[in-house]
Amino acid sequence: MRVNKLFVFISLLGFLPSLDTRAEEIKSLNFIPEANYVDKTFMLGDKVIRVRAYENVLYLGAPTNPEYQRMNIYIPADYFAGKELNGYSQSTAPILLINRMDKFTSVAPEVLPALVVEPQVDVESQTEATTKKEQAEATATVKFSYQVDNRGLLVLGNKYNLTLNQQISTPQAIAKQLGNLVTTAKDGVSAIGEKVTSGIGYVTKSLNENNSNEQLEPTPTPSSGEASLDLPNLEGNLIAQALAQGYVVVSVGMRGSEAVNSQGQATGYAPASLVDAQAAVNYLAFNAASMPGDAKRIIALAGNGGANIISLLGMPLGTLIEEELADLQAAPSQGQVYAIALYAPYFNLEHADMAYEWGFSSVHEQQLRPLPGTSETASKAIPFTAKQLEISQELQHEFIHYVNNLNLGEAKQTYGLNPDGNGSFRTLIEHYFIQAAQEALEQTPELDLTLYPWLVVHEGKVTAMHTFAYQAAVGRANFPLFVDATDLSSPYNRLFAKQHFSKYQELHSPQQTHASQALVQAFNPSYYLQTQAPVTKFWWMRQGTFDNYYPIALPIIFAQQLQQQKVELDFKLVWNRANQVNYNLPELFAWIDKISHPNFVQKTGAAIKDSFQRLKSAISAEPSKE
Repeated sequence: MRVNKLFVFISLLGFLPSLDTRAEEIKSLNFIPEANYVDKTFMLGDKVIRVRAYENVLYLGAPTNPEYQRMNIYIPADYFAGKELNGYSQSTAPILLINRMDKFTSVAPEVLPALVVEPQVDVESQTEATTKKEQAEATATVKFSYQVDNRGLLVLGNKYNLTLNQQISTPQAIAKQLGNLVTTAKDGVSAIGEKVTSGIGYVTKSLNENNSNEQLEPTPTPSSGEASLDLPNLEGNLIAQALAQGYVVVSVGMRGSEAVNSQGQATGYAPASLVDAQAAVNYLAFNAASMPGDAKRIIALAGNGGANIISLLGMPLGTLIEEELADLQAAPSQGQVYAIALYAPYFNLEHADMAYEWGFSSVHEQQLRPLPGTSETASKAIPFTAKQLEISQELQHEFIHYVNNLNLGEAKQTYGLNPDGNGSFRTLIEHYFIQAAQEALEQTPELDLTLYPWLVVHEGKVTAMHTFAYQAAVGRANFPLFVDATDLSSPYNRLFAKQHFSKYQELHSPQQTHASQALVQAFNPSYYLQTQAPVTKFWWMRQGTFDNYYPIALPIIFAQQLQQQKVELDFKLVWNRANQVNYNLPELFAWIDKISHPNFVQKTGAAIKDSFQRLKSAISAEPSKE
């Protein structure tokens, strides 16, 4: 048949990626765009946003806790019509992978609270789509249409998006398409519609452009049917804002420390959450050909405990969790995150107690205090016992020793601490505080400086800070040993199977069990950076200046380690923030666009490859008539 010959021809051209021989072994993990979704619609300001929502998708073939080991996938509806958003197409849109884990307890995937406008018939379960025939049946009702010019040649896409519409045709129509494309190739690139012709002269200019200044395309107003509906306005919702930006958003659920299986056996101790996160990334890589979004542009985003997990995705894990992934029947493709964004991360747990005591060395009472300028009131102050004061001082000395053994800095500038706890490392932290205060002052000239008496400002310039006055003003939310608790009651003890994990407790609580040093270090992203570069190149991190729950010193150590490994890092402290997450989203999105926007050649290459891939899928889905 001509179709089969053309299929071979295209394969030889290298446009058609070879089939993964292991894919047939895990058919339950196949993503089918035309099955099991609902259309959701919401408002963002005065704009209407329409998305396809694939919710409760299992990303493992044999999950222990399916109530958590699932994901919600949200894709802008425009991509299924071959349109662009914010300079992205369905082939180039970055995938924003989010989780909302806090203190390492289990989380279900976050749900977009939009209105379900047109529920899709449940064609078949994702886990039951086991053959290509079934996949073809799932899309058999889709009608094919295409546009040709006055020469009978295909007009592909709009602007720089050359993808064909997300539709399946008959073999005869496909044969005609392929014939048109071959004819077009003979005539030269100029014959592929006026869009490409006009773009050739733009190639040189566009090669190194990331199009970060492109504006969002106009969003449609409500349709006649939608106008009568009460569409929710989701201006404060992370998923909604990311979708409007043109990203594919994947919200992941993961097991946490309290998870148990149906037999009551613990399943969520470390490294379970890391295994689940990596399995989710593998799922996206495995389904790269069938799922909109660029699986090579996965941006992982999380805060607090979840930030520790996604930081580990960017480290050279080697074979650390291969056995666990195999046991859970994770997708066979080894996925990798392209970039990592963190808010107020809770990592380096084994050194957190000592860092906290050093960071609040002058404060000898526990008290919950509100952010400056808010109407909330502080809790009653509880002074330390003599024993707690002794422990605090011991931990401070241990932290000094730890910092001085990290070899922070380079030849021209090293960072360390003197025996009294002062030194160049404290100066480094003060430098980040002064930067944050200066930025806040420039953005808000009317900033009430009387709320920050520990800040030194001269003629509109922040020149210094009084560290110990800052500590007294912010206060401390925790007593000593709140991370690796003596009675094993903290959420971090539960993460390590209700065991101790710090050197201090190993020496002072010999009667209790301790997690293996290898496991503790493997769960600490900062540990890897002492000797190895991360496998992820792009990093973004924000930490609040008024975080009195977790030690600020540890994110700054991590940032310095990343810089020494020569990765691209965007890091700063944020004024008047504590350990909150997902704020200043325009700033985050600008960074994502900067590192993700494809230039003209990348757009064209991805689009042509995508078009041929869909033609291949259509051919392979059609039963042979020989």
